[in-house]
Amino acid sequence: MMPSKKFTSEEKGVIKAKKQIYIAEPKAGCKHEIMHGTIRFFVLLITMTLVLAATAMDSNDLPRRQTVAVVLSGGGAKGVAHVGVLRALEENAVPIDYIAGTSMGAIVGGLYAAGYSPDEIEELITSQEFLDASIGKMDKNYRFRLYEPEPSPAWVTLKFRFDQLAQFHDIIRENIPTNMVSPGVMDFLFMKYLQPASAAAGNNFDNLFVPFRCIASDITDKEAVVLRNGSLAEAVRASMTFPLYFKPIIIDGKVMFDGGMYNNFPADVVYEEFQPDFIIGSVVATNPKDPCIHDLYSQLENIFMTTSTYLLPGGNGVILYPDVPDLSVTDFSRSDELFIAGYEEALDKMGFIKAMVPNSRLRQEVQYKRFMFRQKFPREAIADIKTLSGDEATRDFARSFLMTEEDEISFETLRENYFRLISVDKFNHIYPRLVFDPLQNKYELHLELRKNNPLTRRIGGNLSSQSINQLYIYGAYERLGKRLFTAYSNIYIGNLYNSGNLGVRLNFFKAIPYYLQLETSISRWNYTTESVFFFEEQKPSFIVQQEFLNDFRIVFPARYKGVIEAGAFTSRHIDRYYNTSVFSRTDTTDETQLDPSGFYFSFERSGRDKFQFPRSGSYINATARYIMAREKYTPGTTSFNPFASTQSHNWWEINIQTENFLSARRSFRLAVSSELFLSNRPLLVNYSASKIMAKQFSPFPLATTKYLDAFRANQFIAGGLKALYLLNRNAHLQFESHVFRATREIIPGPNHGADYKDWLAKPVFMHNAAFVYHTVAGPLSISASYFQGESDPWAIMLNFGYILFNRRTF
Repeated sequence: MMPSKKFTSEEKGVIKAKKQIYIAEPKAGCKHEIMHGTIRFFVLLITMTLVLAATAMDSNDLPRRQTVAVVLSGGGAKGVAHVGVLRALEENAVPIDYIAGTSMGAIVGGLYAAGYSPDEIEELITSQEFLDASIGKMDKNYRFRLYEPEPSPAWVTLKFRFDQLAQFHDIIRENIPTNMVSPGVMDFLFMKYLQPASAAAGNNFDNLFVPFRCIASDITDKEAVVLRNGSLAEAVRASMTFPLYFKPIIIDGKVMFDGGMYNNFPADVVYEEFQPDFIIGSVVATNPKDPCIHDLYSQLENIFMTTSTYLLPGGNGVILYPDVPDLSVTDFSRSDELFIAGYEEALDKMGFIKAMVPNSRLRQEVQYKRFMFRQKFPREAIADIKTLSGDEATRDFARSFLMTEEDEISFETLRENYFRLISVDKFNHIYPRLVFDPLQNKYELHLELRKNNPLTRRIGGNLSSQSINQLYIYGAYERLGKRLFTAYSNIYIGNLYNSGNLGVRLNFFKAIPYYLQLETSISRWNYTTESVFFFEEQKPSFIVQQEFLNDFRIVFPARYKGVIEAGAFTSRHIDRYYNTSVFSRTDTTDETQLDPSGFYFSFERSGRDKFQFPRSGSYINATARYIMAREKYTPGTTSFNPFASTQSHNWWEINIQTENFLSARRSFRLAVSSELFLSNRPLLVNYSASKIMAKQFSPFPLATTKYLDAFRANQFIAGGLKALYLLNRNAHLQFESHVFRATREIIPGPNHGADYKDWLAKPVFMHNAAFVYHTVAGPLSISASYFQGESDPWAIMLNFGYILFNRRTF
């Protein structure tokens, strides 16, 4: 046996670099590299001809070549070590005649059996695409902004049918999720990378690049199932479906889960099915430890997994135990370390392996066999799409997304359209299957569909130490067909903000999709001078705003991340206010009523990972509006002007907001933001009314809940710098500073009228420091803010939930 060797950091770098020059091994998913050139093909052909000729001449004198099987255990992300094992075996000319695996071992083994080289496998399972799929996240380049739901402060979402209105127990039962990770992207990746090989092998796993077996668990009969034929993509998907992490699939009418539940190391299956001369096992898993009352995963392991025997039947073989760290199922953050651990362990045992398996297989022979197998892959074209479940309206809806007017679509077009369908989020079950038609030499896509229940109820809001607590209730009805019709309403109830909203939306799924939306909302804001919790008794509000808004818009996509809106609105906006900071309960407010109407055009592009407290991405919004309004003024007891008045106005305004994260380092990130507001908004009847209607600069959530007199103007420019330190996947520290400068500051004139100061007012600053933890229901934040120029500049807030409001006119 070779002496144990641990690689230095320099040697590990060389190993990593060698992967970039692995001769004749194309990158995963790049067909043009498979056929890199005629020269490579003829070199391989000549080499193989010479090798085979020499073998034939001496075949009568050589003993029968020993057959070798490789068995890969489950183990979640730790299974990346299996790839290092496979690479070491190929580099040292150890033949691999059969391969089998469970769970992550089935993924690695299935890809190898499908004709992918170890380098291609590592590149795929450590790619951002695969990492995102493992946690149910879609590549942001395929997230379709047009179909994303509007931001909501909901904590809980329930979907139900009309016949369940009085059956709360059934509603709760149907809305308990069966999986924590959305499987849509992972299902597509398995279909894309594995199904061509399955088609080339006639769905017989013995006819793959190397014969393959994997294990799934039939929870109906409570037994392990050996998968040896059918869809390779489905077999691997079933084998890695850990309960509650991923949604199970059905094979031959049986619900299938992770094979590790009953057999996490299928050496016995390999021995019985293939009867190899020598077995090489790679084990990165152990039997579950005793459950811990504080560890849900350990409890699930003990509930779902039986004890597996990590032994080799017959005794003729070797088991490799890569030195892998203890990682969660989907933690691929240390993949390079895992790969090298498997590579080192295989090299450590290579002397023994080669002594037991004296015959070898030249790398050129393996490459040629892999090359020739992949030439059998059918052309990547889908001729038709069939939906296997759902009503006619559901089928029409799905086909409107997936098919084009062409006779066939490519895999890349299918990917784009399929991810669009997922992003609509109108189905609680989607499963794609590629079925090869040898007569047409094309695929058919068979799609399992189950649409969401038509009724939706959401409950949420935010809880805060400031006087901004809210209860949020949302209800909607949806009807699927060639178009998507949605009718919805929401209610906000709180001490700062109360609002009700009714709306309808009609989506059209054309070559250029779009939707029409009409909504009506009634809102009220109460700005007070003290902090209260929900509905405690408080002093009179110094500003009360009421608004009745009707808005109609048509929205088009601007590629994936952007939308273009064009709309028109009418509104009634009423401001009630005191003209002095000293007032009593007997005083009456001034009232300024605006009846505006107008139209607008906006462009928005968002690639941020969160719509509040983002940690990466970029954002831009540019909006232009033209407004005509009638102003009606009624004085109160604190007014400097005792006369009522009425006048008309019209004006234009342009608002541009941006945010861009400059640094994407693992822990420390920087972002810059800016806002420009230009307009010829008129000054109203007095200073208070003009200041209240001026646009406010509010760059973070707390600022949107305050009346900030120093940060209001009819024209301004502002910018900010934000620094984030990431503590883990969900938590971060955030520090930000913003500067605001009015190009023309609004100042009091004679008799409390309004006037403009000279150009470019003195800049004012606001700062915010926060700890943020993102939960499923919304962010939990603790923040301290300072607003220069305000009478009460400091604000400390503990808040849970998103701070959001319905659309408003001003």
